[in-house]
Amino acid sequence: SDSQPFWQRNLDDSTPINHISLPGTHDTMADEGKPFAYAPCWTLTQSLTLTSQLKAGVRVLDIRITPYPYNAKSNEVTDLRIHHGKYHLQTDFHEVLDECTSFLRENPTEFIVMRIKPEYKTDYTDNNWEDFVENDVNRYDAKYFYDKTIDDGMPNVIDVRGKVVLLQQEMGDSIRTGFFNFWTSNDIQDTQTKNMNTKKYDIEAQLEDANTASSSKDEFYINFISGTG
Repeated sequence: SDSQPFWQRNLDDSTPINHISLPGTHDTMADEGKPFAYAPCWTLTQSLTLTSQLKAGVRVLDIRITPYPYNAKSNEVTDLRIHHGKYHLQTDFHEVLDECTSFLRENPTEFIVMRIKPEYKTDYTDNNWEDFVENDVNRYDAKYFYDKTIDDGMPNVIDVRGKVVLLQQEMGDSIRTGFFNFWTSNDIQDTQTKNMNTKKYDIEAQLEDANTASSSKDEFYINFISGTG
């Protein structure tokens, strides 16, 4: 559905962004439009493409990247492929950025939170691949990316309208300019269990914790609700 492309326009500019319930998707790019020849059906988690998700109101993206050399002879990492496990989803990181910046260009009242993490280890994973993430981001107009870290405090809505807020996970020890650290910037519920009653309890407990948290805390409350059972 394209029913919520600009729901954030109604948010108060002075609201810290961690005071807002932001809907997200698991393995955002693993949509059913991917050919099964490349991505088996069990790897597909979404029925909508990225742009359709954004138009439907999704504002938190789960982007999983695997570095891969464009030219194997030179052993140079120039591709950042989007993966689910070992499967390349026939999309690269720059295409994700293309869609996000295009959406924000058309909907400047909105903002997107993007979690980036390495997904599948290759021979090239340890080659400072976070540098290539940064290089891809730097190819775009800087106005589309929030350029501070959690050390500067939690941004308000006015600070991030029309921008992507990047959350880094497992991208080295340093906190780079413009990247929040996924683990240290957040309170996370990600229980791995096949017992759906346990999962339901943990989801509800995280919602309660978020609702009663101190308004001064500079962290997100992240609640993974996906599960199998």
